[in-house]
Amino acid sequence: MSNSSGSISQFGVYLILVFSFGVSLILGEFGGSVTAVTAIFAIAAFKAFLVVSRFMHLSSEPAFLRIGVMTLLGILCCLFVGLVPDIVFVGQRVAP
Repeated sequence: MSNSSGSISQFGVYLILVFSFGVSLILGEFGGSVTAVTAIFAIAAFKAFLVVSRFMHLSSEPAFLRIGVMTLLGILCCLFVGLVPDIVFVGQRVAP
């Protein structure tokens, strides 16, 4: 599963992504508890990091592309933090 440099192969990363997807699905069955939602988003952030670092090959690209992708991911994280409470917990406090 590992190549000569000691890092995980792309297939190994793929297996990690599939396993973490399964964990996210199992956590989704817990009915939206705060802990489950937090864990699902933490796993999603980890998977995004793996895809960006392993499959997009940004290490061989110019610095401005790496900075641009990381900036967009940071903006996406801020969007998640701002919108998740409204989307996830709206069913708990419905307006009359």
